[in-house]
Amino acid sequence: MNRVSKALLPLAAACAALTLAGGAAAQAYQPSSPEAARPENLADMQCMAVYGYLAGRGDENVAAGALGMFYFLGRLEGRAPAVDWMRELYLLTDTLTDEALAPHFQRCGQVLIDRGEAMQAAAALYSEN
Repeated sequence: MNRVSKALLPLAAACAALTLAGGAAAQAYQPSSPEAARPENLADMQCMAVYGYLAGRGDENVAAGALGMFYFLGRLEGRAPAVDWMRELYLLTDTLTDEALAPHFQRCGQVLIDRGEAMQAAAALYSEN
């Protein structure tokens, strides 16, 4: 396991613990900044939680989970670099249940699939020249 993966393990474990909590969340997510409340940012934080959950499932998933977490963190920081997105993720995951996170798996996976396909198409253009 590399250094980046080891650094993500505590967060990944916290995200993975979502499924152990079950039941209803204690309270609704309360963003600490107006930027975190924007729908596109909430959607990306949900995806960070999905990939954190994946990373926390075991060593074979850590790299894929880290990749997804960093991708969505980059999108968030690109939109609003002053926000402490890791704190926001903690606040969000503290309110999520497995039932609340489950609907985001397909959406978040599709985002990375689409980006990967776009990168492959761009690479094909370079290889033609």
